[in-house]
Amino acid sequence: MNIGNTIKKLRIKQSITQEKLSEQMYVSRQTISNWENSKTYPELKSLVLLSKVLNVSVENLIEGDLGIMKQKIDVYDIKVAKRGILFAYVYIVPILIFLNISLYFLFLPGIVISLLAVVVTWYYGVKSSKVMRQYDIQTYREIVAFMRGETLDEIEKIRESGKRTYQKAIVITIQFLVAVAISLSVFAILGGL
Repeated sequence: MNIGNTIKKLRIKQSITQEKLSEQMYVSRQTISNWENSKTYPELKSLVLLSKVLNVSVENLIEGDLGIMKQKIDVYDIKVAKRGILFAYVYIVPILIFLNISLYFLFLPGIVISLLAVVVTWYYGVKSSKVMRQYDIQTYREIVAFMRGETLDEIEKIRESGKRTYQKAIVITIQFLVAVAISLSVFAILGGL
């Protein structure tokens, strides 16, 4: 990413220290250092403020980075989509069926294996979230949306809508109902045998 060098060049050109820039940006000096050394990428709101403080457009700040961001988003989306489809649609249903059969026959090794498989599936879900944060995917998505002309208010609404507690509760409830339906189906089939 080029933004680190761009920030540093503009800061030095304007004779601003990292400390002074951090005060104007309402962040720590370490944050400025991390941006300049490409350890982290500024969030969208920070980019907008940074462009004002350094008297440059957001486009000039991220020049050359937009293509890289889009590529990282695409690569991430493809990997997550493949992994999500694999676990959600291929593994979870057989795991639930095997767990129900094991429970029905009180087959302890089957119960243990099924529960381990559920933990592995959960682990990969958590790992995907960490990868998303590690590579600033959400920040890149917001920047790409901003560059397409979406306003900060629209982007903030989208970000906040993903954090709403009731949405997570709905997803968990739907997953629970699907698991119950599968369990009832398996028990009905086994009861008919």
